[in-house]
Amino acid sequence: MGEEVDRIRAKLEKLDDALLEGRISEETYRELKEKYERRLKELQSEIGAGAAREPARAEPSEAAGLPPGVQETLSPAALAFVFDDELFGLTGLQENLFKFNRANVQVALMAAATLLSLEADGHVEIRPGVRGRILKSKTVMAVKRRPFDPREYGVLSEKIHQAPVGAEVSVYDLIYEKSLADKLENPAGYVVDRVLKGDLTPQTYDFLFYWEERELKRSLVDRMLGLPKSVSVMRMHVENAQRYRGQLEELRELFSRAAREKPGFFNRVFEECQSALYAMRAAEGF
Repeated sequence: MGEEVDRIRAKLEKLDDALLEGRISEETYRELKEKYERRLKELQSEIGAGAAREPARAEPSEAAGLPPGVQETLSPAALAFVFDDELFGLTGLQENLFKFNRANVQVALMAAATLLSLEADGHVEIRPGVRGRILKSKTVMAVKRRPFDPREYGVLSEKIHQAPVGAEVSVYDLIYEKSLADKLENPAGYVVDRVLKGDLTPQTYDFLFYWEERELKRSLVDRMLGLPKSVSVMRMHVENAQRYRGQLEELRELFSRAAREKPGFFNRVFEECQSALYAMRAAEGF
């Protein structure tokens, strides 16, 4: 049964390539995709029926005892940032990315969480696509199906919210801001800060995060150059973050389902977010 699951996943991946390369029509793509995904769900249900279930864990009530002004729920992107390590493990991305490129991974997780949440609620359809008129790149497209309240899905959903029904918005465009091209020293930090400041109330931000000064070891040359003695590092109130674990379980299920049913989804999201961040990065001086 496991071999058949692998074969269907391979067919789904080849199907995406066939659409992108123009070898099949969009109508044929939809028909075959529905057929393969239906069979994949049947197989996964059969596998799941035979697996032993883990005992349920008691989770804290999300809203119980929250201070005034603290949100009962987080946007998909903010939730992905808070629980980035757990969600990353579901993506199938290379493990060293999280260790050496965590900020960019966080941006990709936030974008993926926004798209998958919008799709789960019926507001968009996620499909493979191509962006660029001359230099074309494979990407992930969100086709808007119906209007929604952007306050529920956060600042990363704004461009989709503004688009007319039926329009396509790429994951690249969710992150990239033309006015900031070649201007940012830390593009990933900018996107993360924009999401957290835009999606969280000040009380929720302080409930989840705090800043800590960390001393730096400076050489004589560093001191002569006037480099700072310390840097501010954002830390998380881990116990407070657990108030949102119930909401996390829903997002974990969306990530797990995407990993099973959307071959290559997380790789393309990460690559496109990388490209968008790079396009906003300021050129280094010589």
